[in-house]
Amino acid sequence: FYGVSQNTGSWGFDPYLSFMLSATVELLAYILVHCILDRVGRKLPYCLFAILFGLVALAVLPIQKFMNDNSFAKTMLMYAIQVSLKFFASATYAIIYIYANELFPTNVRNTGMGICSMVARIGAIIGTYCNDSLARIWINLPVLLYGIVSLIAAVLALMFPETLNKPLPQTVAEAERMSMIRIRIGKPQSTNTDGTEREDQSLAGNNEDSTLKDLLQGDNIDDRHL
Repeated sequence: FYGVSQNTGSWGFDPYLSFMLSATVELLAYILVHCILDRVGRKLPYCLFAILFGLVALAVLPIQKFMNDNSFAKTMLMYAIQVSLKFFASATYAIIYIYANELFPTNVRNTGMGICSMVARIGAIIGTYCNDSLARIWINLPVLLYGIVSLIAAVLALMFPETLNKPLPQTVAEAERMSMIRIRIGKPQSTNTDGTEREDQSLAGNNEDSTLKDLLQGDNIDDRHL
């Protein structure tokens, strides 16, 4: 997010117009996230926007390779890519703060969010240097780096549970159970199955015992008659 936002001046158009368009796109992304977050959830939109960011960023490679450098179509296409990257980055940035808050348990939520915020500031510093240093090697190299990092983040986010309409975890153990709910649902079923089998076996054993008792009682009655 910070790398794309700080790279607005290199979009190839008037910097003031680019900055105004960047702010407008960011506002539209926040409105869209506000509309879908309570309907679709947190995990799916975040992964979707992060994957789209990575794919759009990687689309720079074929555009730079197969299109003429000074063509108007290439210039407009690169401008559209920059605007799209800003939109997807803003959407993921808006979701991650809510999603991370709901993943951390209550007793470490402030500490966890503080660490995440600190790491984000480090990312902002790295993004500034990437826009300066890597752009000297190739103008689109920072965008490719951001795209690869975004795809990695999307893959890692797939391991997290969905938090929509679920109670916030109060302890670390509850936070761990959020991601293991399917496994824990399966265990009682196997236990119930084992318990049912044991009950069937015990009932069968009781029936056999009662049958043996009846036979023994019948033998005793016959002996008395004899």
